[in-house]
Amino acid sequence: MKKIIFLVFGIIIMTANTFAEAVSGFKVDYWVGNIKGGIAYPVDNFANYVTPLYNFGVSVRKGLDMELTVGGGITYAVLPYKNSEGVNPFNATILDLEAAFTPYLPDFFIWPYVKFGLGVFMIKYAKLIGAAEQAQPTTSSENTLGIMLGGGGIYPIGNQFGANLEILYNYCSMAGGTGDVASFLTADLGVVIYLK
Repeated sequence: MKKIIFLVFGIIIMTANTFAEAVSGFKVDYWVGNIKGGIAYPVDNFANYVTPLYNFGVSVRKGLDMELTVGGGITYAVLPYKNSEGVNPFNATILDLEAAFTPYLPDFFIWPYVKFGLGVFMIKYAKLIGAAEQAQPTTSSENTLGIMLGGGGIYPIGNQFGANLEILYNYCSMAGGTGDVASFLTADLGVVIYLK
């Protein structure tokens, strides 16, 4: 599993670096790293089955120009079931490709941004096996595609660091796309690192 994660990040970094030089026509020489953690909060119908808990993650993006960055990240989210007797909590490990747009506002004290991500959600969830009256919960796992959409703000602290607040909407289908959907918000506080 660790080899796959490092391989994915390696491909993301090489692709972002090559794409940055090709699109911009000049060499853009900065990277944005983000370490974050906070609350995972279920929304929509998914909130009927799980309760809020935590998430944490890290992402790395390459600057294409002064406003647009692309890269990838990994996030881990845990949401326990409301009726959790004998059932492991819902959890998702998300490997994503992401793009963030931060408008250039040099005199503004907070830098707002919007972010979009497309990723592989490696999820573990409870599944009922057997007839309705005698159904027993069991843990099932699968890999599915999902999206992340949201934004946040960065409060710069010096030239290389910043504190950030980020809220993302995460959405993926479960059970092979049969109608079950996991949708949750991640509200995170984090540290942003700019590398030049």
